[in-house]
Amino acid sequence: MALQLKQGQSVDFALVALDFKGRPVVVDGVPVIAVSDAAVLDLFVNADGFSGKVTYLDGGSSQISAKVDADLGEGVRELVALADIECLAPEAVTVALNLGTPTP
Repeated sequence: MALQLKQGQSVDFALVALDFKGRPVVVDGVPVIAVSDAAVLDLFVNADGFSGKVTYLDGGSSQISAKVDADLGEGVRELVALADIECLAPEAVTVALNLGTPTP
């Protein structure tokens, strides 16, 4: 299920690589983190490359992807983590009746 954000909200994220027993492990290099729709979410990645924040920009759906190299040698074995985020369209907070010009 997608995490839901409302206008004005953001959420922090942290990437952790785990072994088959669920223990944290080191990966090779810095992860590549991206959002699938930059019009919906703004992405900020901290200097450590493993954490950051996404912020609501507009209503819609987007996905955060994080790719890491799990091969600590010269080869590459890519692992990908995905998170779905739904940015809810703003809701009305007031309603007004706009009246036209009176006619005879």
